[in-house]
Amino acid sequence: MKQILLALLFVSPPSLASALITPTSQVRQVTCSAETGDSNGSQNLQDDQSASDFAAFNGAVAETLSPSEALGSGGGTQTSTINAVSMTATGSAFANAEAYEFEWFATADGRSEFDVTFSVSAEVNYDVSGMIAAFDNGGASVSLTDLGGNVIFSEGASGETPISDQGTLSFGSYRLRIVAGGSCYADDGFQLDYAFAEYDIAFTVSDPVVTASPLARDFDMSVTPNPARQATTIDYALKRDADLRLDVFDARGRRVRSLGRRSDSAGSVLWNGRDDEGDRVPGGIYFVRLRAGDQIAHRKVTILR
Repeated sequence: MKQILLALLFVSPPSLASALITPTSQVRQVTCSAETGDSNGSQNLQDDQSASDFAAFNGAVAETLSPSEALGSGGGTQTSTINAVSMTATGSAFANAEAYEFEWFATADGRSEFDVTFSVSAEVNYDVSGMIAAFDNGGASVSLTDLGGNVIFSEGASGETPISDQGTLSFGSYRLRIVAGGSCYADDGFQLDYAFAEYDIAFTVSDPVVTASPLARDFDMSVTPNPARQATTIDYALKRDADLRLDVFDARGRRVRSLGRRSDSAGSVLWNGRDDEGDRVPGGIYFVRLRAGDQIAHRKVTILR
């Protein structure tokens, strides 16, 4: 009897010990600037910090120019984490511009941005919660979209705004974006301009509860070897015949290879590590998707180059 080395049941999505969230790209950064001057010239200061990888990020920047005739001050902070089942981000931004003499001006800017594109390895439930706030000229927002730009959840701040949304994400790629920022300008006499914004957001995913069907209870799939350097074999077994389709997707949710359709209850399909154009796929994480009627299962496979 064929040995199924790694079984994937429709009723048992990936364990939380495995990565339900796989980040693929990011912009996590804080920036600021300040400028003061008059018709004879100006001074300008800028600063920024960015996350270099997907590890925990702690960033803080601030710049101030304060001659006796004007003041410009801006800054931003962020503390954020990304792991297998959650992303958290806390940040703030401020800007302050003041002009005390005619012909003098001041500008300031502060920004804190969390922008992460990620894939989910199976259907998952999500929860986004926390708060965003904006005052004076500040602005803050949080959004969850797919890579086609379709909005799943979006909210902008009006004063202090609570955030709470729950739903389900299908296998694929998504973008979580959280921004706080503000810009200020003052000139020609006693003028003041101020901006402040902040956010404190937690995004989590968990395995959905799936009601088992007769087909689901009798379905197994494995991918071996895994990791693979060249080819890998997908083995599957059902209790009875069904119309099947096998496809391979990259970590961004794009289909790279169609492995065809079959009508049987068990079999093996070889994937040679190439896309539909016959080119070798780059090393990385891929997902084999098997569809049997209205049931879908995925198995993650790593290609080494």
